[in-house]
Amino acid sequence: MTDYASAADSPWFTKAEEITEINVSYGVSSIGAYAFAGIENAKPVVLPVSVTSAGSEFAPAALKVFTFSEDIDFGDQAPENIYVYREEKITTNDRFWQSDKSKGDIISDSDDLFVDEGKFWRYNADEEAVEYVKTKVLFIGNSFTYRNGIVEHSSGVPGIYDNIAEDLGYAVETYSITGPGWYLENHAKPTDTCGKQVDKLLKARDDFDYVVLQNQSTVPIDDYNRFLTGVRAMQTKINDTQKHAKIYLYETWGSPTPANQYKITVPEMELKLREAYSKAGKEGYPGAYLSACVHVGNMLGGDVRKTQFVGEEKYSAPKLDENTLSALRTTGYNTVFAPDDEQTFTPPDGDTPSADDSEQKEILKIACWGRFMKEAKFKELVADFKKYCADNGVAYKEIIGTYY
Repeated sequence: MTDYASAADSPWFTKAEEITEINVSYGVSSIGAYAFAGIENAKPVVLPVSVTSAGSEFAPAALKVFTFSEDIDFGDQAPENIYVYREEKITTNDRFWQSDKSKGDIISDSDDLFVDEGKFWRYNADEEAVEYVKTKVLFIGNSFTYRNGIVEHSSGVPGIYDNIAEDLGYAVETYSITGPGWYLENHAKPTDTCGKQVDKLLKARDDFDYVVLQNQSTVPIDDYNRFLTGVRAMQTKINDTQKHAKIYLYETWGSPTPANQYKITVPEMELKLREAYSKAGKEGYPGAYLSACVHVGNMLGGDVRKTQFVGEEKYSAPKLDENTLSALRTTGYNTVFAPDDEQTFTPPDGDTPSADDSEQKEILKIACWGRFMKEAKFKELVADFKKYCADNGVAYKEIIGTYY
């Protein structure tokens, strides 16, 4: 290509602001000086493998330049807007800290969380050249965030989110700090068990892209002012330490135990929770999977309908059938990308809910909140109750013990 003496000398300079795409054909070996000067509104330009050099100030800082090699000669100093093609995954170090499971701190004093691997690009599922960046996400909450329903040891919604995102080709580094029954106001205090970890992590790194906040599950209904105070305390803490983090409020779902306490149905409880979360800014593994799909769509723009991730095998996650997975992925996608459309899902034959709930009459559901009892003790009591039924000839269809 021609080396131009100045930006104004390129033949398209007067139209530079209108140019939205630059195509460089294979065979071009050198990009001329000032060749792309003034072109700041175009999508990233991909330089073919035949390009071995580029002239001075060939591209403005606002134009991302994608190359296939680090060996291109850019003269005295390479521009900062150069991205190199990369197929292999970017290194991530996910950490899931739980007050009742984890030992030690979420990070040690010697941890270096700022590993600069460089700038990269890749082709996405639609064969588009896109920047390949590491997205850093922190989940802060309680058992509704870290538990997968009946899975005892689990990374919960953050772990499912991380797996779905990476299955779709995104590089995500996911952290979570959680405690059963914890309030956001406690997470905001450095003297609190979980708050200490939050404080340590937010001071150690200032580059989180997203922070997801989930408050104690019933406080939005019980005490809205307390709920709002906790949200504001965390907002202040995040804004004081992070350069650009977006804050998401993660609304929990309704559950049978508190719904019965309030003498309302689970859907009515969910409506109350939604009203409270909006004013401020089904339980189990399917719910966690659906939540993770929504987070991936919201944060990364990922089409979760394409993921093949089904569950965390190392945590013995429940096996969901393909119809359920398809429904969850589609619902998660529609929630983010088509929220105003009427979305319906027709259950497979035989799965249509019956208006008659007689089948539920022989099922006993026992639930316990983690703040009130240790999990081992709860399981012991459920086992004792089953033994009592067996010893006394009490017939039942199913006894379900759920620990939050």
